[in-house]
Amino acid sequence: EDWSGASIVFAMSICFPDDLLEALERKFVELRPGARVVIMHSVLGEAFPAAAELFEPLQLRSEEPQNAIPIEMSYGEAQLYAWERTSARAAVGH
Repeated sequence: EDWSGASIVFAMSICFPDDLLEALERKFVELRPGARVVIMHSVLGEAFPAAAELFEPLQLRSEEPQNAIPIEMSYGEAQLYAWERTSARAAVGH
């Protein structure tokens, strides 16, 4: 499926296995500049490093981490992390 027209991707990714995280990050590189990603991992590109080169943390608040939003889950507080595609260049290895 083509994700290039998406403006936001949201994934409750806390329990995703590594292979699913890598597949998800590979899809993120298809997004256009300005698109945003919200995930439950503080590092984007851990599974597919080329994705890290294309995204920057989205500043949401003054407290650290600035790109995190605290949310209440059934097991306690968790964080959602927001990222923005800033680079128009293609990812290496995609």
